[in-house]
Amino acid sequence: MVDHAYCNSCGDETPVGGTTLVLARRIVTRNQDNVDQVINGESVAQVCPSCQTVGGTRQLELKSSMPPFLSVEIAALFRYLDEIATERDVPRLEILPLRCVICEVAIPLETRFVYVELSLDTTMEKGELVNPQNKVAVANVCGVCADKTWGVQVERGLLSASPCSTKDCPACAPLRIVSSRGHDEDKQSQTSEEKAILINEPTLEDILWLFDELWPLMEYSRSHRDKMIGMQNEIASCFQGWANDANQLLKALDNLDGIGLVIASGLIFSANRNTMVPFDQYTTGWCLEKDILPDHYISREENYANYCGRVLDYVQNSPHLNAVLDFVREAARESQFPFPPE
Repeated sequence: MVDHAYCNSCGDETPVGGTTLVLARRIVTRNQDNVDQVINGESVAQVCPSCQTVGGTRQLELKSSMPPFLSVEIAALFRYLDEIATERDVPRLEILPLRCVICEVAIPLETRFVYVELSLDTTMEKGELVNPQNKVAVANVCGVCADKTWGVQVERGLLSASPCSTKDCPACAPLRIVSSRGHDEDKQSQTSEEKAILINEPTLEDILWLFDELWPLMEYSRSHRDKMIGMQNEIASCFQGWANDANQLLKALDNLDGIGLVIASGLIFSANRNTMVPFDQYTTGWCLEKDILPDHYISREENYANYCGRVLDYVQNSPHLNAVLDFVREAARESQFPFPPE
């Protein structure tokens, strides 16, 4: 997820009153009246005003929190940037035919698919994005192709991160009907700490996202990223050996040369963004400030899985948070006492 007015391309934030170009993907269904019902949605790419100017020259490096970009998305982004640069009017929003842009198969009415849209959103004082304008429909992607392309679960109404932060955007409201129901049913028989979790192994894209999107300001971020890419075989062996035990997996990763607890928890989170937590110094400090955790000893005994569960429960019971990533972004902004984990 791209949280608040953060620019994926340069890492800066849009000034208050400025406009951010937002590319959003939404799980929707279309009824007999040709009206889309939104199930879930998120902003997957944002471009600040400075990069919008650069984008007009086509020298901008586009980045996404949910790669890869479709070719039609890249073309639409640059076309939109060209319109901004030349001060031409952006075409009006049109209803796209119900056909998948990837497999070109017709999408039946009342079935779930992913709808992609561009808009210009205004930045408010606290960094939230509101009042989306100049909307442009980009593409429709069937559930099968969306699942294969982005690793989402369209039929379950699940995207890999969380809705965008555009407060007035009805399409990105937190309408997690299916996932919320499943969470409630699970909690009747067990707490988050007790759930058995099959831990996904991070892909190259996950590692790139971790350091380029989540931790671009971490000291030596690029060096850490490149080292993790070079250690993918060793990292994969840890995940394959401890796919059912988060605590042992954390310790196995921590034992690898050059991987401490922060990066170990980040690697786990990068491929399991709805179930695990990256305990960097800001997230750990924020957990202590909010009394979510009793201490910072995530590597002791069974603490890691337990502490992830505590954060998940806090997120689930916080109306202003839709996902763990929201909490992590909030921690980076609000934590007054960063504290590294042990």
